[in-house]
Amino acid sequence: MRSIIKSVESAIKKITTNLDTKMVCSSLGPVKLEKNINMTNNLGREILIKREDSIDDFGCGNKLRKLHYILQDVKKKKSDTLISVGSLPSNQCKAVAKVACENGLNCHLIYGGDKQAKPKMAQGNYLLTTLYNPKISWFEHSSWIKLSENLSKIFDDEKNNGHSPYIIESGGSAGLGMLGSIELGFEIISQLQNNNSKKYDVVCAAGSGGTAVGIQMAAEFLDFDLEVHGICIGENADKLSCKATKLKDDTYKMLKLDSKLKKSINFYDCGLGIAYDTPSKEELETMQYAINKYGLIFDINYMVKTFIGMKYLIEKEKIRKNSTIILIHSGGQIGLFDNNDNMIEWYCKNNKDYVM
Repeated sequence: MRSIIKSVESAIKKITTNLDTKMVCSSLGPVKLEKNINMTNNLGREILIKREDSIDDFGCGNKLRKLHYILQDVKKKKSDTLISVGSLPSNQCKAVAKVACENGLNCHLIYGGDKQAKPKMAQGNYLLTTLYNPKISWFEHSSWIKLSENLSKIFDDEKNNGHSPYIIESGGSAGLGMLGSIELGFEIISQLQNNNSKKYDVVCAAGSGGTAVGIQMAAEFLDFDLEVHGICIGENADKLSCKATKLKDDTYKMLKLDSKLKKSINFYDCGLGIAYDTPSKEELETMQYAINKYGLIFDINYMVKTFIGMKYLIEKEKIRKNSTIILIHSGGQIGLFDNNDNMIEWYCKNNKDYVM
């Protein structure tokens, strides 16, 4: 096992040669992997929670693992402006604004989406993001394809204004960002060495699919009996599976290693709900339930959907019997306080002292 780890570490070291390892986005130490007794008793399966939500006080979570490697490349290329894109509750935009500020870089964020409009008042993740004073460009009611086009336009504008911009794609999973997800997989496996279970099933949110791919790659590198289940957040399972396959192949090429993934990653549509950033009554009730029963804050875009998906997989026996389940709490808990009409309406109906 150590020889495999060394070969992967050596490949990563070659990629990151001449990168400034002193340039970090956070103090990333081992993050707790803890058993949630109430959840274990309630769902009838041993469940460990990887507390990526505890990486920092701003709820950036595992986005910081990816940005740790991306930022080193930023330094190597002598870029001075980070550009990224997201919708109103974007956790990534917040994380990019945070690390840009910490590292003395400019930041230009693009916001939009099919149903997205600039809010009259900043709340939640958007409020925290704006407090870092990034430059913000809004493209209201724009499709993601259109936003990608605007991303290129903003890049050209920044370059024409004398800056050296660097684009961080949505999800932060492409390229060096994948090293953060592989690192997460290694960390989880190292924490399981003294666990009595012989097989493990990981459940994680799947937006870009990068976290699921990285964890699965780590398990394959170490020949560790671990299966990964990604709960789709925005796209359907078929589309995300295609993206994940390409992401995996591109990462192996980047590492200059032969692809060895024997197991396919399982992606599921069961947590999609009504739509992204449109929480249903069930999702909002689940959010409150998680706080009351498990002492956990699950944001209504990612973690609530992931938890509902995990429950579905357990009930339908999609997860192997007698395995230990690891739920990745990816962070984003500040999203609980985002602008959201569905949540406000639901809250007011359940708390008669408040009106919309």
